[in-house]
Amino acid sequence: SEEDKQLQEDLEMMVERLSEKNTALYHPALEELRRQIRSSTTSMTSVPKPLKFLRPHYGKLKEIYDGMAPGENKRFCADVVSVLAMTMSGERECLKYRLLGSQEELASWGHEYVRHLAGEVAKEWQEVEENDKTQQETLLKLVKEIVPYNMAHNAEHEACDLLMEIERLDMLEDYIDENAYGKVCLYLTSCVSYVPEPENSALLRCALNIFRKFNRYPEALRLALMLNDVELVENIFTSCKDIVIQKQMAFMLGRHGMFLELNEDVEDYEDLTEIMSNVQLNSNFLALAREGSGGSGSQVDSARMNLASSFVNGFVNAAFGQDKLLTDDGNKWLYKNKDHGMLSAAASLGMILSVGRGWWFDSDRQISVFF
Repeated sequence: SEEDKQLQEDLEMMVERLSEKNTALYHPALEELRRQIRSSTTSMTSVPKPLKFLRPHYGKLKEIYDGMAPGENKRFCADVVSVLAMTMSGERECLKYRLLGSQEELASWGHEYVRHLAGEVAKEWQEVEENDKTQQETLLKLVKEIVPYNMAHNAEHEACDLLMEIERLDMLEDYIDENAYGKVCLYLTSCVSYVPEPENSALLRCALNIFRKFNRYPEALRLALMLNDVELVENIFTSCKDIVIQKQMAFMLGRHGMFLELNEDVEDYEDLTEIMSNVQLNSNFLALAREGSGGSGSQVDSARMNLASSFVNGFVNAAFGQDKLLTDDGNKWLYKNKDHGMLSAAASLGMILSVGRGWWFDSDRQISVFF
C-alpha cells in the first residue's frame, strides 16, 4: 500500500543518514528508528513492518555500528541491531548487541523480544566457563530483568524455564506474589515427571518453599511426602499453628502410613495421634457418607419406581388375564407413568391379558382405550 511504501522509504532514508559523515544527523535518525520499532513490537501478532523493511539493511547497520565512535549514538544503534537480530539466524547477536546497547527497559521492546532474548541467555549460560564470574554476573543481571517482566505479563512458565536452564531456581521466590504462586508451583510440579534426578527433587523443593512462603502447609506437606523427607515433614507439620489445618495434615500422614512422634504438650495431642493412627477411619468414612447423602439413603425416582412395578407385575401375572394393579384400576396407574413409561405400562397390561398364542376375547378393547 502507499502507506507501507512511505514507511519503507522513511526507514531507508534513516539508514542512509547513518551512513553519511554528518554525525549531527545520527541522533534524530536513530531516535526515529527506535520509535518506529518500539511502536510495532509492543503487540506482535505478525512480523512488524519496520522489522520486515529493515531486515535487508541488517548487515549495513552492523557496519555502521562498528564505524561509530563510542557514545550514546553507538549504544542506540546497538539497540536497533539487537531487535533486528530477532529476524536473523545469527549466533546470539540479539544478546550480544543488547549488552552493548543503552540497557533501556526491556518492556519497551515488547514480549517477543524478551522471549527471544531469554532463549539466547539460556544458550549462552551453557557455554560460559564456571570460573568466568564476570560473564555470569552480566547474564544474571539480564535474567533479573527478564523474570519480573514475565511474571507481570502472564508468562510465569517462561520465567521458570529460564531459571531451570541456568539452574537458579532459588531466585524464583523473590519474584512471586500472591497471585502467581499457584500457577508457578503447578508448572514446577508438572515438570517433575520429565526431568531426571536430582533436577526433579530441586523442582519439588523449590515449589515446596514457595508454598511455605505463602503458608500453604497441606500443599507443602504433600511435596515433602513425595520427597520422602521425614525431617522436613515434621518441620512443616509443627510449624503450622492452625489446629484445623494440622488435623487435615494428620489425615494426609495417616493416609501415607506415616506417624510423627509429637510432644504431649501439643494442642489436641490425642486427636492428632488418633488421626495419624487411623483409629477413627471407619467412623469418619461413615460420617462423611451420611453427610453426603443427607442422613438417608438415596431415593428412587417415583416415575422409575412406578415403571419397575409395572414390569414386575406384568411378568408375575403374565397370561392370568387379571391383576390388582392394572386390570382393576388401570386408568389411574397408567397415568402415574411418564412418556415411554406409559407405553411400557400398557405393554405390561398386554402381557397380563395374553394367553399362549391367543388373546382374551375382549383384550383388544381393554388395551385400546389407552392408545
